[in-house]
Amino acid sequence: MGWKLSSVIINSSTDISYDDLLDKLGFKNLTRLEDEPYDSAMYPDKDRVYVGNYKNNLIICAENLPLKFYDKSLSDTEKTLIKYFPESEICAVSLQSTINHFGFAVIKAGEKIRVKAGDADLGTVIDIGKPLEQEEELLAKSKIDDKGQRLFYLDGDSDPYLENQIGENFVFEIFKRYTGELLDEDDDLLDTNFTACKFSEEALSVDKYFSGEWQGQFSYGDGYQDLMKGKTEEFILNLSLTNGEIKGSCVDGNKQSDEPANINGFLIDTFIGFIKKYPFKYVLDEKGLTQKDISKQSNNIAYSGLYDSLTDSFKGIWRIENKKFWGAWTMKRKSV
Repeated sequence: MGWKLSSVIINSSTDISYDDLLDKLGFKNLTRLEDEPYDSAMYPDKDRVYVGNYKNNLIICAENLPLKFYDKSLSDTEKTLIKYFPESEICAVSLQSTINHFGFAVIKAGEKIRVKAGDADLGTVIDIGKPLEQEEELLAKSKIDDKGQRLFYLDGDSDPYLENQIGENFVFEIFKRYTGELLDEDDDLLDTNFTACKFSEEALSVDKYFSGEWQGQFSYGDGYQDLMKGKTEEFILNLSLTNGEIKGSCVDGNKQSDEPANINGFLIDTFIGFIKKYPFKYVLDEKGLTQKDISKQSNNIAYSGLYDSLTDSFKGIWRIENKKFWGAWTMKRKSV
């Protein structure tokens, strides 16, 4: 079975007004609908939000809500939940079987302690914090190959799996951290009714006006020497969108005299993912200067992020495939 999941779990029995909390999270003009079981609520339609309680957990289900957790810093959504539940553990979980997307993030007493997410096209795009105990059994069945890629050898299977192929297993184990059972085995939860609401959805122009020029920047994060860490670079992307598929090119400010990088990716609602690949390999020398090596192929650089309609921009994380180098990025529409 291919699972689709988009939920936030708050490990708290605090009595709270659903309407007030949902309003603060941006779900406006709520209209009550007929309650539905979690089996239906776990992956809602765009204009639906579900909330309910199970085993001393408050669970909120809304499309793309967990994606706001997959960053090193705290989003406004996370800050709002921390304000309401300052001492509680807050967990975001998501699955999308069509692209092998998986993700989870855990906040404990206001501090983000673990984030991991990826998909089939981009690989593992973010992996922050020490693995949780619920991950250890799966990680013990893996090893790093000579390309720096983690492969998993599950019991009874002769061929290894990529991390995105067993991402569902990770998410089920994380779910068990709060409910005591794997999601696919917890019939009581799947049958539990959740309060259903319809809310006013702001019209997003990202699909209709996506094709064109975008201006942005990326920063160097963990994995880079102190000389480079935190430094930013400008870039220009020329992108086209057809049936959810993104193609285009990118010119970085520090590589303007060279051939542009190719861009291939996808846009699903407000979630973007793409691979950036240069025509040859670039390296940073000990002075932080960019040098090219035309004798070697470039690594794939995976970008993922979310669209913000208020600023008409994307924000997210980038990562060099099979390397521990990553950072943040943002891009804003330059012309419409």
